[in-house]
Amino acid sequence: MMSTKDALYSFAEHIQKEHPYYLRRPHSFPEEWHNLKFTFLGHGDYMVVFRYRDLAIKIPKNSDYPLEKDKERLLALKPWTSYEKYVAHSSNWIATRFIQGERLDKLWEEDRLVLTDEAILHLEFDLRHSMITTAYLPWDVEFFNLIKTPQGQLKLIDTGEFLNRKELPIHEQREAFQASLSRINKSILQLSEHVNRSIP
Repeated sequence: MMSTKDALYSFAEHIQKEHPYYLRRPHSFPEEWHNLKFTFLGHGDYMVVFRYRDLAIKIPKNSDYPLEKDKERLLALKPWTSYEKYVAHSSNWIATRFIQGERLDKLWEEDRLVLTDEAILHLEFDLRHSMITTAYLPWDVEFFNLIKTPQGQLKLIDTGEFLNRKELPIHEQREAFQASLSRINKSILQLSEHVNRSIP
């Protein structure tokens, strides 16, 4: 019987080769993977994402994708509860803790998006505090990247678009910092429109 790590490696290798087919037919991968309880969650520009037990398994579409950079970013952001949590990685996959909940874009489409000031302020604190104390600047804080948990908390499920200011020329770092702040402000204002406040 394969170990979990071997199963993940083998599955990721298969998906990297066949992902164009599976993205058209996300539930058609072979029975051996169904039996291991891999569940398709979605995909972005660079990754295909599956659930495996209590993990979100992210598999790069291209085998030369720099997973080490993702690991470094996730570990740097680990102290803040609003971000996805790094668990492990290999040469062709990276695992984060699976977050229970519903994406905000889906809730918005179904006219079910109701948030609390407390949840929004907690997210805002984590975004601002982490950009001050790490090299990573929040960039893509959008409804499709945010999950509302059953407890009403907001979790960012993809930090892949965060900018690492250390990789920018010195003269561009301040401008990037200001741009990140503007994006955070815009996102927080959009979220605040969905708070159900009772008027005295």
